[in-house]
Amino acid sequence: MIILFISLILSLFVFILIYFILGLIASIFPSVLIFILSYIFLSKFISKRLEKLMFSVQKELQKQNVDYGIKLLMNIRDKYSKWQFFTKRMINGQIGSIYYMKHEYIKAKPYLEMSFSKHWIAQGMLAILYFKKKQYIKMNIIFERAVKYSSKQGLLWSVWAYCLFRAGKNEEAIKILLRAQKKVGNADYRIQQNLINLQNKKKIKMKSYGEQWYQFNLESLSKLNYKKGSTVKFYKH
Repeated sequence: MIILFISLILSLFVFILIYFILGLIASIFPSVLIFILSYIFLSKFISKRLEKLMFSVQKELQKQNVDYGIKLLMNIRDKYSKWQFFTKRMINGQIGSIYYMKHEYIKAKPYLEMSFSKHWIAQGMLAILYFKKKQYIKMNIIFERAVKYSSKQGLLWSVWAYCLFRAGKNEEAIKILLRAQKKVGNADYRIQQNLINLQNKKKIKMKSYGEQWYQFNLESLSKLNYKKGSTVKFYKH
């Protein structure tokens, strides 16, 4: 990545300069310090630039210019993917999420497959695509990977449990919500409520999650609103 390369060059330059003046021992600490500081500075600079560009994408989505918003995302990805680690995978997740929300699943899938593991919304959508095909083993693998990196996201656990419930795997759904309780604690009251529902042979209820739930297209909503920009948030790393 370009940021890493620049930081290494600056560090090497400082090392050589001090080495010829003060010797080997004296050159080590300054060169390491320059590497760390330059890497942090450049990473923050690129991240701020990306956040600004992502805000412009969000504005287009707010105006319902979805196709143009996707085009902007692709341009941002192509321009900045070589600068910072995981940038390409994160933006692929954003693109895939938007296609998914438009019900364009064939277009969405390759982008979701290339998404960052910490982008739990994209990972959840990918798992659901396998759920829709009744490929439950693949679905579980992807959900498992997603909760590994986003264990505090109550909705992610609940979506997994919902898919299992819809697949007729009630006991497995209960086990997932029990795991979720341990990870999320009292931060998401809906996990406890749905756990009680399943234990009493009742339906799992997701509507209280609001629009965040409906973006997964597992229950219908008359018009999915892009205005909150939940899928175009730039995920820092």
